[in-house]
Amino acid sequence: MANPLNNSFENWSSPGNPGIASGICDNWTVYSVNGGTSTRQTDAATGGETYSANIRSSASAPVNSEGGLTSDAFYLSDSLIKWWQKSENINVAVTVELYTSADVFIASTTPAIVTSWTQQSWDVSAYKGQNVKLRFKQHTTQSASGWYTLIDLVETWTWTLSLELEDIITLSDELEFTEVIKEDIVTLSDEIEINVLLEKIFLEDTITLSEQITGINRASYATRMEFYDGFLYISTDESPAQVVKVDVTLPSTNYTSYTLNLPSEDLHYAKDLKINQTFDEIYVACADGKLAHITNLTDLDDGRETIEVEAGSGANSL
Repeated sequence: MANPLNNSFENWSSPGNPGIASGICDNWTVYSVNGGTSTRQTDAATGGETYSANIRSSASAPVNSEGGLTSDAFYLSDSLIKWWQKSENINVAVTVELYTSADVFIASTTPAIVTSWTQQSWDVSAYKGQNVKLRFKQHTTQSASGWYTLIDLVETWTWTLSLELEDIITLSDELEFTEVIKEDIVTLSDEIEINVLLEKIFLEDTITLSEQITGINRASYATRMEFYDGFLYISTDESPAQVVKVDVTLPSTNYTSYTLNLPSEDLHYAKDLKINQTFDEIYVACADGKLAHITNLTDLDDGRETIEVEAGSGANSL
């Protein structure tokens, strides 16, 4: 599935005429109520190329005339949607909406009206892991004045954390590990060895993350942990979906990450995990309501990094 957000409104087969006739932009569909238009504008945002999208009411500009653009469907893998925005006048109303790939409304936001190029953002983490469409629409709030709004450089983005070398994060005995799991997101960079971190947590030692950390490129975190028969089983917010098995019975903690593979299906972002101790099997709830079934815990003992699983009925939590 192509991501329509990548073209930044540079590719138009027809530029259109503002307030009169809409243009045609690759991977975007015109949204129009009572003659509103969307057209190509030679005015790009900071960091942009040549063009942006001009959305506005019709030339006669009644307040119930809306113009806009709706993206093709794309897979929402990140937590934020960001874009650059500029309006000709403050007397306009801008709305950004999210829909399913089947055009069912999900959510909307009304960004601030700005008259110079400004980057806006919208937290869509609650809808992460779905195939969605994005719509920008605008109308004048001053009858007979067809002010326009420009949109450019639309992208998705994930929260990141940067630490200076002199910064130190310490988790002391005063901080219960259960509180971290329930209330916070703990993000680890590739430079930190997870077995050392887990060992220190379970020994109730102080953990100090010092100059080894230079930055974290993408947020990833544990979504569920269950302890059974000397092992921790951890589902993680990764794509493709993964389960981490940790042996906490040894002085030096050992762990293995397993990627879940279901033939003909894509499994993303393990949201929850449940162990059936009676039959020694695991169920893992993934994004898009997909349920992976690991039929035998012994499948996680042979050192393989990819595990074949069975399909279960859909769920995002267990």
